[in-house]
Amino acid sequence: MRSPGARAVLVGTSGLALLALAGAVAPVLAPAGPYAADLAARLGPPSDTHLFG
Repeated sequence: MRSPGARAVLVGTSGLALLALAGAVAPVLAPAGPYAADLAARLGPPSDTHLFG
């Protein structure tokens, strides 16, 4: 027989495992650093490199 808090422990452990997995996979999903964006060219006009600007 399970204790009443077993479901909460399972949900909490699953949430922590999901966060750990997201942290481990983050460098693969977003390889560029957060400060690597060229904000000066963000609102530039369309060009050959960036068709829509």
